[in-house]
Amino acid sequence: VSANLELARGFALAETRLALGGPVGATVMFPQVRGLTSADAFVDDLAARHGVAVVPGRFFDAPSHIRISLAGAPAPLAEGLRRLSIALRDLP
Repeated sequence: VSANLELARGFALAETRLALGGPVGATVMFPQVRGLTSADAFVDDLAARHGVAVVPGRFFDAPSHIRISLAGAPAPLAEGLRRLSIALRDLP
């Protein structure tokens, strides 16, 4: 988990389209996607076009957020975060 936390911290610091309410320090990250009132369409597009699955924040009463799991091996997480970054750049 410590390697994944380091990946997530670096990612969160670099992504200006995301806003974190607190430091990354668990096995999930729950950022707000700046400029969206609902992340549902973004989540669907992320899965369809980039092959990355995250959970929409509406399940946690925070519709403009996404839940990112930090569990698992570091290499797939790094690739998923790279693809997420590309999708974030495509947002209007």
